[in-house]
Amino acid sequence: MCKMADYIEFELNGRKLKINREDSNDLQIWMDTLGGNKLKNPYWRHVSLWKKNDYLCFSINYKKYHHHRVVYYAHNSTWNIHDSSRSNEIDHIDNNRHNNHISNLHVVSHAQNMSRITGWGVQYRPDCKKWVANISINRNQKHLGIFHTEEEAREAYLKAKEKASVTLS
Repeated sequence: MCKMADYIEFELNGRKLKINREDSNDLQIWMDTLGGNKLKNPYWRHVSLWKKNDYLCFSINYKKYHHHRVVYYAHNSTWNIHDSSRSNEIDHIDNNRHNNHISNLHVVSHAQNMSRITGWGVQYRPDCKKWVANISINRNQKHLGIFHTEEEAREAYLKAKEKASVTLS
């Protein structure tokens, strides 16, 4: 028995869309008008994606959207997709701009997005697929090591932070 795909339906820029929960590239728009005329037989049509600055994009009613922002919005309808402030950016956790699965997206500030720091003194390095831990004490950056997991890197950071706070007090 073939299982039907599970979709999230939502509205954006006056149009009805749906996105597949498992395959974020399966994005469809409800076609009920064409050239201002109501269609006799409305239907779902796949949205055409294109690349701009290595991000996947598409347009609705002549307005351009980044695909990763729309995916995040579809899964988090209370998030303000129209807020383009520096405190409301969507980051790709694995740094792959084409991996727009919801599990790979999260809201960050511009500074966090540019530094790729998780907020714990831990940074993911996609080139070596490992985690790096650093700490800054009195503006002096200290490298703590490279780790296989985020948990190991975070633990090294927390130990160094505790040691630094004891030394400074």
